[in-house]
Amino acid sequence: MTLDKILFYLYKRKNYLLIKILLYLFYFFYIFIGFIIGFKFKEIKKRIYFALRDHTFKKNNRIFDYHLAISDNLYQNLKENFHSKEIFYLQPFIGEEFINKLKKKNSKYNILFFTGNKTPYRDLYVKEIDKNLFSNHFYKTHKNKFRNHKLFENKLNFDFIYSDENIVKKLFKHYRYDYKIKPQGFELYIPQRKGWQFLSPMRTIRSINSFSIPLNVGNFKDSFYKDLSINVCSVDYFIKNFDSLFYSYKKSISYKSLLFNEISEIKLDFFLKRINN
Repeated sequence: MTLDKILFYLYKRKNYLLIKILLYLFYFFYIFIGFIIGFKFKEIKKRIYFALRDHTFKKNNRIFDYHLAISDNLYQNLKENFHSKEIFYLQPFIGEEFINKLKKKNSKYNILFFTGNKTPYRDLYVKEIDKNLFSNHFYKTHKNKFRNHKLFENKLNFDFIYSDENIVKKLFKHYRYDYKIKPQGFELYIPQRKGWQFLSPMRTIRSINSFSIPLNVGNFKDSFYKDLSINVCSVDYFIKNFDSLFYSYKKSISYKSLLFNEISEIKLDFFLKRINN
């Protein structure tokens, strides 16, 4: 019996006292081994979560008629590992409102923000960003710290915020209502850990739906979602080359969105024909 099967067996029966004790002993063993290897506690916790999730999928995937993936990278992985003809890739459509609003934007005021899961790698990455490139650099800050900050006083008029979604929304509202400024948002995507190669389609689409521009920093596998984003090697590079990157993105996004939507339509039509046969 493999470790994931042992973990699933114990977790499913954790209401029994003896099983619960064995489960905690398993956790202790896994954490102990993890620390020896060099994992952080958060990484170990996440590995346990994904082991349970993956095992559940393997155990129950046959009860479904169809499997839908909204990530092209995930779709390829499923096709390679499960060899099912009933796995389909679907992706959303990009509305014209995003493009129309973007065309009206200038680069006068900008906010670069991150609201995703705060992993040790992401924490370290943000701490090493050159703070002098920004008018304000908010690191996991409380909303009240916005009150007495400098108002876009650097050359590119950029703020940086690494916090949760509610705090970011309050900063945008603070500028909009208190200063009558509507900054352009750039939602940052940093790899979860060193060597992580996969983009987050959900975060990319969420950025676009909130009229922010997705900004991917790192080396990621090819994906249709990369064409909807600005892709750079580092935040410092993005800031120092901002004008050309922003201009290029605005110039090309209409055509790239059109191609993305064409692929979305092809994938949807293929799926609908398959389930209607």
